Amino acid sequence: MSNTFYIPDVLENWKWPRRINPHYLEVKAETAAWMKSFGAFSPKVQAARDLCDFCTSHYILFRLVSSLAYPFYDKARLRTACDLMAVFLLFDEYSDVANEDEVQEMVNITMDALRNPHTPRPEGEWIVGEVTRQFWELGIKTASPQSQKRFIETFGSYMKTAVQQAADRTNKNIPTIEEYF
Repeated sequence: MSNTFYIPDVLENWKWPRRINPHYLEVKAETAAWMKSFGAFSPKVQAARDLCDFCTSHYILFRLVSSLAYPFYDKARLRTACDLMAVFLLFDEYSDVANEDEVQEMVNITMDALRNPHTPRPEGEWIVGEVTRQFWELGIKTASPQSQKRFIETFGSYMKTAVQQAADRTNKNIPTIEEYF
């Protein structure tokens, strides 16, 4: 029995041209500097992350995906898309190792930051509260009121799934495909 499997190149016959946002390099650098400014990881974890090509490549990959997904966005909207990817990755980094109650608290902080982007975050609060607040303070400058409302609602739904995932992890519950969907 072979342990090798092959993943097909699904883009091999892609008939549409791929376009990358012309602001990609500039926005990539801005988002990277913004994220690093938070010092969101302990020096030990950050040193490990700096050595980890896998972790570094995820941050780069998601900014690249944003630039490919939104090739016609202006610089401000692309920055919002790239910053959102950073919020997702940072939240995921912490929530993946937390229990249900801890993740619920993370969700509460994150959602409060979205609902109150002009209010300073409390001293000593989990760093993703401030990351999210800054992301959304920038994001609302280019989003319509209806888009803002829809984003907060759907982001809240995503956050609920993180709590459920933590509960499943704690209870060693592996959902079926049907339950997952």
